[in-house]
Amino acid sequence: AKLVNDKGEKLGDIENISFKDGKADQLIVGYNKILGFGGEDVALPYDKAKVVPMDGEVDFQLSANDASMITNYKKVKTN
Repeated sequence: AKLVNDKGEKLGDIENISFKDGKADQLIVGYNKILGFGGEDVALPYDKAKVVPMDGEVDFQLSANDASMITNYKKVKTN
């Protein structure tokens, strides 16, 4: 699945979902990868994203505010 912002623009790929006490707890999101290698991972609370159908698949979407935090984190991390 992909992680997208409120406009449907891709922020990263869902690499994994971690569980705590039998419930989804964290989304592990990968970004800046080339052919699936390298790049960085970031974890965010599962409840920050909502599941949305997109192009025949299911993606996770963040609000504009939460998406901006991920975008800012990616900028700081790469500088």
